[in-house]
Amino acid sequence: MVPKLQKYLVQIQVNKAAGKLGYFVDKIEGAKAYDVAAIKHFGEFAKNNRQLGLLP
Repeated sequence: MVPKLQKYLVQIQVNKAAGKLGYFVDKIEGAKAYDVAAIKHFGEFAKNNRQLGLLP
């Protein structure tokens, strides 16, 4: 969480370059946004929050 903004910064790293997915007030929404980006970039090899049991 970014304390000053009271939001969660969501990033993904692809080919050693970090890409910002945005700031989210709700950590669940941020995790879902990460999952979508991970599947888009890594396809069947993506490790995402739902797969790891971190999302309901």
